[in-house]
Amino acid sequence: MGVKRIVVSTVAVLLLLAGIVVVGMRLRGVERSSGGALRALPVDAAVVVRVRGGKSFTSEWLKSQAVQGLFEHVPFLPAIDLFAQRQLSMAKGLGRSASECFFSVYTPDGMPSQWLSAFEVDDAIDKADALREFLFGRGATILSERTYEGVEVRSARVRVGERETVYYYCVSEGIGLVATYGPLLESAIRTLRSDYTLADNPQFKALLDTNGASRGVVIFMQPSRLFDALSGGLAATWRWAFKRLAQWTPWLTLEVQVEKNAAVATGLSYFNDSIRSGALVMQGSDPMRMVAPSVLPSRCDFFLRWADARAGESLGVLPCAVKNVAVGFTEPGRREGLQLLR
Repeated sequence: MGVKRIVVSTVAVLLLLAGIVVVGMRLRGVERSSGGALRALPVDAAVVVRVRGGKSFTSEWLKSQAVQGLFEHVPFLPAIDLFAQRQLSMAKGLGRSASECFFSVYTPDGMPSQWLSAFEVDDAIDKADALREFLFGRGATILSERTYEGVEVRSARVRVGERETVYYYCVSEGIGLVATYGPLLESAIRTLRSDYTLADNPQFKALLDTNGASRGVVIFMQPSRLFDALSGGLAATWRWAFKRLAQWTPWLTLEVQVEKNAAVATGLSYFNDSIRSGALVMQGSDPMRMVAPSVLPSRCDFFLRWADARAGESLGVLPCAVKNVAVGFTEPGRREGLQLLR
């Protein structure tokens, strides 16, 4: 599998299936002046996902035929699900440990997408050895031990299903960190000590406050970063959708409702002045199917709709099969007045 195919599949999942990775929390850490685990996330994150609760997002999404084909192309999704479930299931016995966690996705130059998980820990997990057992059980093989800027950093090989993967992990300033890429973990350690992090970004914070009480499946993303990093490897329809979103908003959030053969992502955005409210814009060959969802939240700034082309719908969810992508912009709090722009 080529690097581009892995990256494209990763983006399709994170943009349109919002719920695969992470966190529907109230962000207790952000409410404090310290910013909590969010302060470990470097500002160049393409996607930030929040997860709260004990449900397995992998099993939930696999119920939909519209997303089944994506998972075989995104090998780290089962690992993220495993870690989230282990963290959240142990929260009750460990106080605040893993009661909420963040996952963020980055696209290093010339590499497939990498992910970083950050979550608050208490005194029960204050060393790398305890973190390893907490995350991986006793089945991990330690590969290296070193110190980076005074922080004990470990790497371990872990089997998840049929795949073995190397993970890097540490505890720094009360935050547990796990990454699939060593330099990304080091960046998170430095970010925790920096003066400006994602928790200080006013655009991100505005959306965070709006979605703070949400228990749905929510992701936060910077479409411009995704477009700039991945446009060369995206199918034309997704490239168009990313470009549209990047022109209008620096940050957005998505919540996804899954049906058997189709899905709708509704979202909020931090608008630029150039936004054209009340318009449905689309690219594809079947505009009659590019309709607004029958049910929208009380506030919905835009939506995306797609489906599984193999199931008889005109929309495709796999990057290689996409025929149409609909991006609809609505006035906040209104459901009427959508227009179709061709």
